[in-house]
Amino acid sequence: MFKKIRYILFTSIAVSSLLLTACGSGATPESTQDTSGMQTAVAQTVAALNISEGTPTPELPVFTSTPLLFAPTLTPLAPVASPTRTRNPSVSECAQASLISENIPDGTIFKPGQAFTKTWEIKNTSPCSWDTSYKIVFRGDDVLGGAYVYNLPQAVDPGQIVPISLLFIAPQADATYTSRWMLQTPDGVEFGVGEYSAPFYTEIVVSSSATPGVCHYLC
Repeated sequence: MFKKIRYILFTSIAVSSLLLTACGSGATPESTQDTSGMQTAVAQTVAALNISEGTPTPELPVFTSTPLLFAPTLTPLAPVASPTRTRNPSVSECAQASLISENIPDGTIFKPGQAFTKTWEIKNTSPCSWDTSYKIVFRGDDVLGGAYVYNLPQAVDPGQIVPISLLFIAPQADATYTSRWMLQTPDGVEFGVGEYSAPFYTEIVVSSSATPGVCHYLC
């Protein structure tokens, strides 16, 4: 296409030159100036065509409409700690105790009707805290003038020792007497001390003739 245009321009220039030559003798300064301007314009046009023909047309960038994909940033959630569940000990687990010590050795002599206080030191070997709703209950032989049921005198946490003191009165007749006791949970479960949950007890000898306070046997 550009070659065809150049050909037309060159032909036009050649024709114009011939006309100018023919009319050169009668040309005026104004016509000479117009002719020079025409020649200059034609020359510039040819130069522009040469540049256009030799310089490739730059390709325009092609824009696509591909959507941008954004990967979401996921922040891991902190693990939710499961609530700590405290297992409530069973009633049987709360019913555990051991005998640490006791006063008034078994076989001690008392006068008929003599009052005395027996104390057992009992350790709470269970995982439960005992409160004063726990009871001390009579479980055999002679009650020795006291009540049949007592409340635990104080609260006792696991591993603590509680002194259990009961006031007794020796019977009037000369003989050997035993009084057996156990503990009881608020649910009514009775338990003693040691591996076999045995009752804790006191055993005395009532004598109207022997010297009181001494051991009759096993002392």
